[in-house]
Amino acid sequence: MDDATKLELARFEGRLDEMGFHPKTVSSYSRKLREFLAAYPRVLDADEAESAEAIDAFMGGAVAYDDHTRDASLRKWHWMRFGTRIGRKRLRAADFATSPQICAEVARLRKRLESDGLTPAVVDAHCSVVGMFLGWLFPDGVVVKESIDEASALGFIKSEKSHLKPTSAKVEATRIARYLRLLSEEDPSRRRGLPFAPACWGASTLPRMIGEGELGSILSAQTTPEVGSRNRAALLLMANMGLRCCEVVALTLDDVDFRNGTVSVAAAKCQDARMLPLEEGAGAALADYIRHHRPKSASRAIFLRNKSHRGEPMSLPQMRSSLRYQARLAGVGDFGTHMLRRRAATSMVAAGTPVKVVADVLGHAEVQTTNAYLRVDLEGLRAVAAEWPGDSRG
Repeated sequence: MDDATKLELARFEGRLDEMGFHPKTVSSYSRKLREFLAAYPRVLDADEAESAEAIDAFMGGAVAYDDHTRDASLRKWHWMRFGTRIGRKRLRAADFATSPQICAEVARLRKRLESDGLTPAVVDAHCSVVGMFLGWLFPDGVVVKESIDEASALGFIKSEKSHLKPTSAKVEATRIARYLRLLSEEDPSRRRGLPFAPACWGASTLPRMIGEGELGSILSAQTTPEVGSRNRAALLLMANMGLRCCEVVALTLDDVDFRNGTVSVAAAKCQDARMLPLEEGAGAALADYIRHHRPKSASRAIFLRNKSHRGEPMSLPQMRSSLRYQARLAGVGDFGTHMLRRRAATSMVAAGTPVKVVADVLGHAEVQTTNAYLRVDLEGLRAVAAEWPGDSRG
């Protein structure tokens, strides 16, 4: 590392310290900047446009996993050097109009969501999106409920959320749907629910579910013994028991009772925890990780970091990134952790488990929510389909 790079890293760390960033964040950001400067050593002499181009090329290149820390650190460094931001501005509620009427509508939604048992984080996410939607629809702050319909909600998504991937846009639409359902309950003349979903969002296609062969390839992908054991346990908890990735990350040593074969799952989206039987395959993988590969740590969290900040609990983005990386090693590019949860739901229904029981296992308050996870087994339908009358093709 040359003197110019060392000086730039020292300046960067100093500015972050002055801005009040946590020491661990400063260390992570500095490490990512060091990697970038090693790949583009001439960027220190570049102007604003050349610097932005180099950062865009570095962030868009082949990387081991989705690195949000890298992206944030390089954007912050560019802003410190030139005073301009790169990338799309993140929309916030403060960017839209507000008024006592809009605040009152958001407060009504918040009260309803809290009464439905949703966790504070989920309630905040819903209220934030609905607040932005109402501010966008009524810039003067005067709420006219008759103007709030599926068309206006779709207009907001296509206008202000056009940069999102289809799946993320659907999440935003679902949050607005909660508010529209509240309005429809108060006014029976309104259409109930929220059926809007443009064809480009893939609403007419079956949701992708991880196949048995793909799962096997991911589980057997070559990684270090520690990472492989940890990821195998996490993957099987999701694929065989239907746990959310956030629920897996939140597991502690006190939540697993190997003697009685149970797992206590803390509340995630809803405020009700649940007790599940520990599936044999997932239990064996979990025991192997805890006994042989889990780093020594004072933390009670089960899943811990192995390299930087070894022994500290993994965050949700870190777990997802690690699993995506292992999927890429196995040649499975189109991978998401929710595919494993969908696989668990479909497998339980295929084994004859009632949908209500599946909903309880997945932690869904309503059976309708579970139906979205179920995938039609076309091959199974073909196997039981009767021959067409008069078909003589043999």
